[in-house]
Amino acid sequence: MRKFLAVAAATLMLAACGGNGSGSAGTVTPGGTYVPPLTHNELASAFVNALNATGQYDVTLAKSSTDQYNYIVIYDWDLDEYDAVSLSGYTVGQNPINYVENGATAYYDLTPLYVNTYLTPDYFEDYWTGVIFEKTDSAPNFDTEAVAAVGEELYVNKHAAIAMKSFGLSLERSAQVVRLAMAWSKQGGKNLSVADQDAFGTAVLGTSITNVMKAAKAKMAGDSAPLDEVVEKAISVNEGMTPESANQLIRNYFGEQAAQ
Repeated sequence: MRKFLAVAAATLMLAACGGNGSGSAGTVTPGGTYVPPLTHNELASAFVNALNATGQYDVTLAKSSTDQYNYIVIYDWDLDEYDAVSLSGYTVGQNPINYVENGATAYYDLTPLYVNTYLTPDYFEDYWTGVIFEKTDSAPNFDTEAVAAVGEELYVNKHAAIAMKSFGLSLERSAQVVRLAMAWSKQGGKNLSVADQDAFGTAVLGTSITNVMKAAKAKMAGDSAPLDEVVEKAISVNEGMTPESANQLIRNYFGEQAAQ
């Protein structure tokens, strides 16, 4: 599989303002029926579907709307990376491979940055330019369209492979953590009641998020023993996990303030 062609002028073409433009121009069928233009999100889905239909790419739409004009973020399963692609020059019916390899402006191998959960990055950064691709206010917190497109089980299985690599978990436990992350995000994450958050914390880490937060405060006050116990508990319920990956899991689920 070839990389996306990053046109040299890509950074200059990124508008400083946020939002996304319209998806495509309207068309008139041979019978004289006017077909209204696609929205940006509709065009994004059509583009990803067309690219996958070629059989040469296996990508998932990670963000259909970003604060960079007309850009989407996709996850490339074969390369295990996130790429941002501009749809400014793409129209339905156009050869998607020719577009991404010869005409599209793109940034590839973006760094995913997490705020709420490990499963759904909140924004992406291009390492070389510092350009940020952040979801817009209208974008969903959890991309249910992406799940529907590939099937929930396939989505879980593929993300479980990522969890294995990131946290050193078994495949079975990785799938459990992915499903918990999906449920956490779908049900509101940090907007859940304390009791519900504690239930998620116990399922993932072996201890409640309330205890995690108390341990984090003790750490800030100079007592690291409670947080060490939390990490040890997380390791005990997640075979193969290291202290470093335990802290990463805590950070990705519950935020920087809950990690060492």
